[in-house]
Amino acid sequence: MKKYGNPLVLLICGNLLLYLLRNYVHVAMIDEIVAVCTAVLLASFGYTLNTPSRLVRKTSSLKKFLVFCLFVALVVYSLGYFEIAALTNVLNLLGFGRLFMYMMYVYLGFAFAG
Repeated sequence: MKKYGNPLVLLICGNLLLYLLRNYVHVAMIDEIVAVCTAVLLASFGYTLNTPSRLVRKTSSLKKFLVFCLFVALVVYSLGYFEIAALTNVLNLLGFGRLFMYMMYVYLGFAFAG
């Protein structure tokens, strides 16, 4: 139950949190707050999908730091605070949009745990 229950509970609680934020919190930057909360929720979901084995793994702090930096860069890029024209053109040409970013958040959470 723990292997499959924790990610499901996280998705349900996170969805409820996002619903409450969108409908009951009225601040000027609510779109940015919801976008950051969505990114953190999806990365947490990916983290819980990577259940550790019973053996103790040696985790590299450099790998975790690089994954975290990439996560922050993707969040800032998706918020529109900086834009790389060549990357935007390539993503638009290939048809990658919001779904691609969401899948990257899940993957980065999964990679952070591993």
